[in-house]
Amino acid sequence: MNHNNGNVFGPIPQRINNQRGQFVSGLANKVNSPLSNIQLANEMMDVINEDGDMKLFSDIIKRNCRRINQLIIDSRMDEMSFEFTDKLA
Repeated sequence: MNHNNGNVFGPIPQRINNQRGQFVSGLANKVNSPLSNIQLANEMMDVINEDGDMKLFSDIIKRNCRRINQLIIDSRMDEMSFEFTDKLA
């Protein structure tokens, strides 16, 4: 008799959740490093060049860096929430 606490699939969902968590974490780390470099370079461009057109492009870069950074934060929060609710089930 198989005693798996009503879980028909056994440990498979937990392994999938672990792999998903590792993927999300790894992806966030891989994206975060170049994003930080882009943000730093963009800040340096602002200091060096005060041309109006350059400022417009710099603002576009900043806005999109913030959006990407927010996606990273949201994915980490989703993963933490997913792991927490999975452990309660």
